[in-house]
Amino acid sequence: MYKISDFANLSRVSAKMLRHYATLGLLSPAHTDPLTGYRYYTAEQLPRLNRIVALKDLGFSLEQIGMLLDTDLSAARLHEALARRRSEVAQRIAEEQRRLAELDRRLDQLATAQASPHEVLLRPAPPIPVAAVRTVLVGERALLELLADVEHTVTQQHARAARRP
Repeated sequence: MYKISDFANLSRVSAKMLRHYATLGLLSPAHTDPLTGYRYYTAEQLPRLNRIVALKDLGFSLEQIGMLLDTDLSAARLHEALARRRSEVAQRIAEEQRRLAELDRRLDQLATAQASPHEVLLRPAPPIPVAAVRTVLVGERALLELLADVEHTVTQQHARAARRP
């Protein structure tokens, strides 16, 4: 058995972090001396600690790591968790690349002194279903009939108009 300080040196994880992992239930000491309160770990606990450190380095939260380690971590489950984490990281990278492109655009604007007095801001918006009709109308009555037909069709499709046309 190793004292917490020796186990920390062996695993290159601080004693403070080992105590934190114990508090969270991720890695409890193999033995705690009832008189001194000293915590002792075994070499058999190193693989679990290495998994915790590896998953943490991949960006998993300690809560997520706990859930992964508390279940039977099969290869398929690990693959699923890693794929999900990869998707999250890829999405965050895409967002940062968009920000980087916008920063470059603004820097170019400033460098060429083409700053517009009227700032135009483009923001992504969720898709919005629309109904469209292309026709030639003669008179107000034809327009009202067309609007009634469109409203009827939209209602039949179980859609709801944001406001009446």
